[in-house]
Amino acid sequence: MSEVVLSVDKLMMHFGGIKALSDVSLKVKRNSIFALIGPNGAGKTTVFNCLTGFYKASGGHIELNTRGVKTDVIKMLGEPFKAVDFVSPKSFINRLRYKMFGGTHLINRAGLARTFQNIRLFREMSVLENLLVAQHMWVNRGMLAGILNTKGYRKAESDALDHAFYWLEVVDLVDCANRLAGELSYGQQRRLEIARAMCTRPQIICLDEPSGNRSAERDDPAAARRARSDRGADRTRHGHGNEYFRPHRCTGPRRCHCRGRA
Repeated sequence: MSEVVLSVDKLMMHFGGIKALSDVSLKVKRNSIFALIGPNGAGKTTVFNCLTGFYKASGGHIELNTRGVKTDVIKMLGEPFKAVDFVSPKSFINRLRYKMFGGTHLINRAGLARTFQNIRLFREMSVLENLLVAQHMWVNRGMLAGILNTKGYRKAESDALDHAFYWLEVVDLVDCANRLAGELSYGQQRRLEIARAMCTRPQIICLDEPSGNRSAERDDPAAARRARSDRGADRTRHGHGNEYFRPHRCTGPRRCHCRGRA
């Protein structure tokens, strides 16, 4: 299995005449922590949006190497038809399928999860329900199994609950399991969002300013260590230099772990 879990080559993102990203290249190795560090407006969140499919990159190549499968992220979002597609039925069908049904959900299924700079939770659902929803791909969704309440269905539900409570313990939110997510404090909501992302069982997780100008290690050192070492998920983070990342001082692209404007 390749050591590189995420490869980005000459990534570009243009908004009209504005070049938000230009020739960004990076590689993230398996079982590693990788950081994008820079000032406001440098394009860090834009990189994350391109990696996870919220933006469709204007150019370049993004490849995930997760769960033994190589995934072309840009292709999953749907590309324009090419001349070769009209002489190759297989190529035409694949292109049409991604144009019709492609999207961020396929990237998440491939093993890439993220959190957001502005917290996005199901505020009217409980903390526990937020973590169960994140596991919809890993539970038995068969209608007949649910009606009959089969043994396999009950086991899948039990496993999902166990997995959810595991991550509630990691982020120290077990006591809040039945509270509405919208009632939590900002710091608690931030930790819940990280737990929800981890409940998708990602191979790589992108954390968009996860500490929210607070030090997670100072608040709960044990939880920070467990989250760092558990489950073999690689982490890509960005921030402005807070203590959570333990970053170096960035003076230019050569000092960062990437090239370009990210």
